[in-house]
Amino acid sequence: LVLMLILSVFLYRNYKIKQRVNKELENRDELRNLKLDEIIKFLTREIADHKLTKAQMESINDELNDFMYKSSHDLKGPLASIISVTSLAAGKITEQERMQYIDMIAKSTAKLNNILDDLLNAARIGHAEVPYETINVADFIAEIAGILESTEDGQKVHIKIEADKKLEVKTGKNLLRNILQNLIENSIKYRRTSIDNCFVKISARKQNSNLHISVSDNGQGIDEKSRSTVFDMFVRANVTSQGTGLGLYLVKKSVEKLNGTIELKSKKGEGSTVDIFLPEPV
Repeated sequence: LVLMLILSVFLYRNYKIKQRVNKELENRDELRNLKLDEIIKFLTREIADHKLTKAQMESINDELNDFMYKSSHDLKGPLASIISVTSLAAGKITEQERMQYIDMIAKSTAKLNNILDDLLNAARIGHAEVPYETINVADFIAEIAGILESTEDGQKVHIKIEADKKLEVKTGKNLLRNILQNLIENSIKYRRTSIDNCFVKISARKQNSNLHISVSDNGQGIDEKSRSTVFDMFVRANVTSQGTGLGLYLVKKSVEKLNGTIELKSKKGEGSTVDIFLPEPV
């Protein structure tokens, strides 16, 4: 049902684009009073617009096909595990084994639920309108960091915040929360357990008309081979990762929705730095 809902959203977007093109082609009265050279220029512009629209629709279709294939493939893992363990639990087993199987089913179900949540979040980011509001950047970061710092893994990492207490910006609050939460969670999750001084540093400042946010850590880092694909859907740069592979994909989608840019610098075994530049809304 969730995948059908996501598919419906993509198909509806395609339908709206086609509807807009058809509406523009319905009325050609504006051509009657134009000279030949003006008509040629007019039609040339329209051809260029239609080519752009066609390219956008092809891109949407490619994105949809990729989205459906990858999501279906990743959903099969937890489902296959649940089916397999349920079959074992139905046999003649001890009470202790039954409890172990129930625990395995619970973990697979939780993973399946996380994947579905992230897929819905990805669909929502792509098509929802962005409500912009003014926030105090330092307070906003501190709120998110405080929640993550209170978790079991978060208590093992020192979170530093460097931001002007008076810095205020107008932005998409929910999208920015999604960006910061995923990046800080990644830094906590992929810390180096072999060292005692694990840290995550979040800095924010106004740079020209952009809000520049930097999230850096001294964690495991990402090797050069994985850096180019780390923001793609269902990509896990770390072989030990138990996540959905959608966290950094959602970060990139959120940044793009806010018309911003994102840059990653990382070295295996030394840490990572993610720089985000968000323009003020027009």
